[in-house]
Amino acid sequence: MSIPFQALQRINPQNLNQTPKYYAQLLSSGTVDLDQIAALMSDGSTVRQNDIYAVLIGMVNEISKQLSQGKIVCIDHLGTFRLSARSQAATTAAEVKPSLIKKSVILYKPSKRLNTTLRTLKYKKLK
Repeated sequence: MSIPFQALQRINPQNLNQTPKYYAQLLSSGTVDLDQIAALMSDGSTVRQNDIYAVLIGMVNEISKQLSQGKIVCIDHLGTFRLSARSQAATTAAEVKPSLIKKSVILYKPSKRLNTTLRTLKYKKLK
């Protein structure tokens, strides 16, 4: 199966006078939600969809809890989740306070197993 893409023209935001160039933009073929993942996982398995769903929701809740405690969450075949913060600058270390933190984000690093998928993808340009 191939991942569809299209050519998309973009302007260089650092040089608005530069001629726009074309870039490949991947297109999604839909969305799969947690219910569907649970149903797909239960096909060909002895585990019921409801049980899989409960485990997946429990995992999401536990990842959230562990991140809230400042931990890095490593799930072997999935990847690593950790917190990062965007903050305003201060002149001295003593001036750095929680009020300077403007936004927290969750960073995700895929596992080696998932990254292998990226090396095997095939692409197909849409007309």
